This record gives sequence, C-alpha cells and structure tokens, in this order.
Amino acid sequence: MKSKFRLLAFAVFSLFAVAAGAQQPAKLWTIRSNNDGYFQIRSAAGNPQSWVLDGSDAGDTVAAPPNGAPAQEWNVRSLGRGLFQFVNRASGQAASLRGHELGFQITPTL
Repeated sequence: MKSKFRLLAFAVFSLFAVAAGAQQPAKLWTIRSNNDGYFQIRSAAGNPQSWVLDGSDAGDTVAAPPNGAPAQEWNVRSLGRGLFQFVNRASGQAASLRGHELGFQITPTL
C-alpha cells in the first residue's frame, strides 16, 4: 500500500468537479507527500496563497493558510470502490463536515 500512496503524492484531484460540472482551479486540490508517511492537501487555486485542509476542529475540516502543524497533515486511507478517506495526523479523525466523515473520489488530472 505504501507504494500506492507514493503514486498519489503528487496527484491533483477535484473535490467538487462532478457537482460543478467543470474543473475550476478553486475546486482542484493537490496531494503532496511530506516524505514522512503523511500528506498535505493543498488547494490548486493559489490566489494570493494556497490553502490547505486543516483538521484542528475534529468535527469540521476547513481550508486554512498553511502553518506546518500536524493538524494540516493527512494519511490517505482507501475505503474501496474508488473512494478514499483523509485521516488527520494530529487527531486521528477522518476529514469531516459538521461531524460527518467524508469520503473522496480522487481523479488524477494532467
């Protein structure tokens, strides 16, 4: 499994492309390895800076300016059927919205 995650380390994916019908930079995210078994999930939008997923609040994952904290580092766990879960390094909790765990479909874009 470790080599599978390395292949995803520089993947670009869209969280909302299906709902929006188009891949816009604000809706694209990159998964980049920290080279320690965890990943940073960063917005591809970058205006004026890229935001990262932050799990400081275990019940509600948010996008925040990067600060290098463990709450902004994630492990990628397969849920099967092409779905993945991001598990926060600091809390051990899955990315969530209003207390509901989220599953993601990762679509590589070139």
